[in-house]
Amino acid sequence: MRLMIGVIRALFVLLMLAAPVPARAADYVDKAALDELFTELRTVHDAGAANDIVAQIWSIWFHPDNADLADRMTRASAAMSCRCASSFSSSALTMRR
Repeated sequence: MRLMIGVIRALFVLLMLAAPVPARAADYVDKAALDELFTELRTVHDAGAANDIVAQIWSIWFHPDNADLADRMTRASAAMSCRCASSFSSSALTMRR
């Protein structure tokens, strides 16, 4: 039994060492600009201005400095758009019945 527990622990440690390190946004985006925008967002009193700031935040997040990450974000966004469109059309078909 102890041998099995030792093997499981060893496999777990190997798995954790082999796991990719998650990317942090601070490494790929302008963190100072994001901090400034979030500060502005906390103090803004106009919904239109708030929406403009939110759009700027999303733009920074979706256009990182790293080309590979930018490509992944573009593909993920396209996949979500297709998924949402597919979900919308299937729910529209259900409502017609």
